[in-house]
Amino acid sequence: MNNSANSNSDFWHGKRCLITGADGFLATHLADKLVKSGALVWGTVRNRTRLLSRLDLFKLRDRISLFYCDIRDFRTLFDILAAEHIDTVFHLAATSIVMVASRTPLATLESNILGTANILEACRQTDVQRVVVAASDKAYGDHRSSLPYTEKHALRGLHVYDCSKSCADLITQTYFFQFGLPARVTRLCNIYGPGDLNFSRLIPGSITRLLDKKAPVIHEGQGPMKREYIHVADAAEAYLQIAKSIDLSDRQNIPSTGEEAYAYCAYNVGSGEAGIKTTSDMIETIQNFMGKHFEPTVIPKQRKRYDYLELPDQFLDSSKVREETGWEPRVALEDGLLETISWYQTHRDTLRPLFEAEIRRQEEEQIIRQAAVGA
Repeated sequence: MNNSANSNSDFWHGKRCLITGADGFLATHLADKLVKSGALVWGTVRNRTRLLSRLDLFKLRDRISLFYCDIRDFRTLFDILAAEHIDTVFHLAATSIVMVASRTPLATLESNILGTANILEACRQTDVQRVVVAASDKAYGDHRSSLPYTEKHALRGLHVYDCSKSCADLITQTYFFQFGLPARVTRLCNIYGPGDLNFSRLIPGSITRLLDKKAPVIHEGQGPMKREYIHVADAAEAYLQIAKSIDLSDRQNIPSTGEEAYAYCAYNVGSGEAGIKTTSDMIETIQNFMGKHFEPTVIPKQRKRYDYLELPDQFLDSSKVREETGWEPRVALEDGLLETISWYQTHRDTLRPLFEAEIRRQEEEQIIRQAAVGA
């Protein structure tokens, strides 16, 4: 066990932690780390039944206590925090799939914005000692002329999902400054690794399609766009280190005016230059590792009202989190991709129903696109 793991066990042993969206991709890895470090973990889950649950895949269902509730329900959230004497909250619940957000904008805004406000207010009223809220690098919007993003960049997401993350981020900062809530905001780059069941995303989608001898899918114009990728284990560790760094006595050192006040409680979390790849390079790397080569299928832009405003490049300056918490990414992109490919190979049969459902969805959308072009 490394020093970081020992340190985690010393700090988290006996802590009473709540993870919202506990069946999510990052959330399950975070829960696993907390349980192994001796923490008592509760989780909120909105859906009682799923085609396939990460809680079962990672054998977490019997290791954490679950509440089935919607984060838009303030009363239930408050009751959970108060009854279980929660001292630490990791707020990860959100509508996180971009196209789902496009199709259901009001529900997305309610969940991602109102849900965050509910969590923060419940934490304020129950004196929770640490709150870490998941925002995203998507909250920054388009800053193509001044990359990498720093925490002081303006938040100006324009897509429904991006906007909801910008708003949730700002609301968290408001609770931090105005009410003294011991909260932090995380703005992570693209997370990948074992357990991502969203096959519309580039890495799990490409791997599973190649395993099924199908060509990877790429959206028109997306090939040269640069994105930063971080392994889910590094992302989960960043959450633990950021939460540990919250000092309830540091209020006197917080700037109240000027540029330094903005995003004081926010942290970019990325893997650095080695984790930045264009979409085309990422597909090629995965194909080389798997020894399978297909010309990617290009999905043309729909040019309809649900178009996603795809940003040209996105990557982060993560020096703040490294300097202030001591966190460092440990998983090299190549090693992480090989581990991820192996995981999908191992669980291929178990994942097939979800993968096939995504394939059907893509084929149906392609039929709709073709009909729209011919109309």
